[in-house]
Amino acid sequence: MFELMIKILLHMLSCFIVQTAWTQSGVSKPNKILPGHTNDVMALATPANGESIASGGWDKVISIYTNDSLNRLIKSIPDAHLAPLSALAFSRDGKLLASGSADNTIRIWDSVFNMARLLEGHTGRVTALLIDPTRRFLLSGAEDRQIILWDIK
Repeated sequence: MFELMIKILLHMLSCFIVQTAWTQSGVSKPNKILPGHTNDVMALATPANGESIASGGWDKVISIYTNDSLNRLIKSIPDAHLAPLSALAFSRDGKLLASGSADNTIRIWDSVFNMARLLEGHTGRVTALLIDPTRRFLLSGAEDRQIILWDIK
């Protein structure tokens, strides 16, 4: 049931990232819609410093935006994976980005969003990622029902 609710929510984000603001009536209205995808958006992430926003989805593109009033597209990484993206995680300081995919792999991207590492070990779609505060370890979860601890230093 919970997974179905998450899938419905992610589908509602399809093709757009929306920033919202509360109106006086308590109804949320979009402040801005960020284009950048040609198919469903499946993952969103921002580092603790809040300087950027990353998105990924069925189009296999990772889009990186500034997290300010302009929300400029900084970088677009086409074909970031061989299959749709399903998970994203920034390190706390924003210097690393991890992406997971239905191709069962994880890719680590450096501070200028060049691929730094490819991690293979899951036998199912990667669904969850977490980079520890020291940037030494990455935790990943997947549809293979495994959680893997990776040393990424």
